[in-house]
Amino acid sequence: MTGLSGQKDHSLGDVTVRQDDDRPKEKIRVMQVIATLEVGGAEGQLYELVKELNKEKYAVSVCGLTRGGPLKEKIEELGIPVYILGKRNKLDFTILFRLASLLKRKKIDLVHTWMFTANMWGRLAAILAHVPCLVASERTVAFEKDACRNVIDKILAGFTDLIIANSEGVRRSCLKRGLPSEKLSVITNSCHLEIFGVREDCIKKTKTKLGIKDGSLLVGSIGVLRPEKGHRFLVHSIPAVLNIFPEAIFILVGDGPQRKELEELSVKLGISQKVKFLGQRRDVPDILSCLNVFVLPSLYEGLPNAVLEAMACGLPVIGTDVEGTNEVVVDGETGILVPPKDPARLAGAILARRSRNQP
Repeated sequence: MTGLSGQKDHSLGDVTVRQDDDRPKEKIRVMQVIATLEVGGAEGQLYELVKELNKEKYAVSVCGLTRGGPLKEKIEELGIPVYILGKRNKLDFTILFRLASLLKRKKIDLVHTWMFTANMWGRLAAILAHVPCLVASERTVAFEKDACRNVIDKILAGFTDLIIANSEGVRRSCLKRGLPSEKLSVITNSCHLEIFGVREDCIKKTKTKLGIKDGSLLVGSIGVLRPEKGHRFLVHSIPAVLNIFPEAIFILVGDGPQRKELEELSVKLGISQKVKFLGQRRDVPDILSCLNVFVLPSLYEGLPNAVLEAMACGLPVIGTDVEGTNEVVVDGETGILVPPKDPARLAGAILARRSRNQP
């Protein structure tokens, strides 16, 4: 972004932030805007970003439009202020003016928004507040056929300095939706290799805590329990696996609106004793270390953090052949890819990986 006359430009990746000459030594004030601070892929990446931003150069704050969540406390522990605005519903237009007021009051130089809700309300408020620089993050291919959202995003792209896609697949999706190629840049998700790795010292302790016997085949999946993550198809694949390996145990880490439905499905299929719904956990690296196979049965993705973390632990990965996942899993080399919504192919892939990787 070109600096205005009488102002200095401060580089921030592919964009620049304008600051007046009368305050050249002040930090660049950046606000990250997202819908909630619940546990999720985008939320986790936001946390990693604000943790690593240069505190000598940037004064960072975070805004949750709707509500906080487990990550709010973690971000505040970093000394970063968090503002929760309590957006009431999809058509709560007051959020626009409340957020714009906050941006003006804090004299924000750059707004960085995450996913559609924040991308829309956050950019509109930033425009209203005359924020000098706007950055938006696109993190899924889900909305290619959503005409209303595409129109909104195309209009707002004209006011946006940089649109970040977290995978090449998402970038291609953005181009299909009509977003300008010159404003698109790919910055893939990150994974802490020092955190996610084989942790031999804790495997026995973790298995004992989870009530799992040594020698069991452990198949796990991590993710929010929502329909688009495809857990229903994983649960439907379990009986076929148990027919061959009755000692297998399936572990689902995460919570969400589909949990009750999935638990009821496991009862209906007669496999409830073989499926452990663990909810949200703080010991995900330890759990990954216990697994023999990792499965992500998503119907669509952006770039799945869970797959990166499983691969960092050296786990064989089975994923669906969807954008994002197929960028990190090379079928037949670094994992197995199967079509989405196909329990039989999922079961076959689990059995194939098990035969090569004994518990």
